[in-house]
Amino acid sequence: LGSTFDTVLVVYRKVGVFYLAQNVIDCSTEWRPGGGWSRVSFEAQRGTNYYVVVDGAQSTADRAQLNWAMGRLPRIETPAEYDRLRPGQRRRFTAGVTNAVPPPVYRWYHNGRPIAGATNDTFEIASLQLTNAGSYSVVVSNALGEVQQLIAALTAPALTSELKLAQGQYSLTLAPVEFPGLNTVLESSSDLMHWTPVTTQTNATAPLSLSFPLNEPQRFFRTRPGPF
Repeated sequence: LGSTFDTVLVVYRKVGVFYLAQNVIDCSTEWRPGGGWSRVSFEAQRGTNYYVVVDGAQSTADRAQLNWAMGRLPRIETPAEYDRLRPGQRRRFTAGVTNAVPPPVYRWYHNGRPIAGATNDTFEIASLQLTNAGSYSVVVSNALGEVQQLIAALTAPALTSELKLAQGQYSLTLAPVEFPGLNTVLESSSDLMHWTPVTTQTNATAPLSLSFPLNEPQRFFRTRPGPF
């Protein structure tokens, strides 16, 4: 139902007027001001007649247009996966939608943000990077409505190390996988009690690599979020 005013949309089985209250199929009072519409969805039965009633909330009145469609609401049957991110690995996510009529539209999200061009029933990353950590969800919609589900959550360490014997050094990579877009600080300590800042990242969105000589005294490292 599209309208320019706050509406109440109700569907009843077609019975005598005195029995309507006991035969409500569905009711929507959640009118969307931005889009100007209300929606109900229900399983229709063959050979059954229905009443569709539209009213204005708080005695409001204006023009309304009633639209209807038959089909099946998308249903996602893929359980969410929780896994560790492995850099360089190929990863494919599948929506696993069944019974959708008419065919649905897909929109994929990474950490709640739309992924550009990801509008198929699958989404693939050819080579995982640390910045690919986070949640992957999909919104599937057709004329009957939409459903949203978490498909996968990939976790990765915020701090990784690599030994480079040929260069006589080791490197640390600080990745903003836990605190994307925030400030982070890398700290070092020789006794796990007293910590000294090594470097900070402001608005961290990409990994930062640092190198240290192997002949330095033993050091421990940690990372934590800001602000600073």
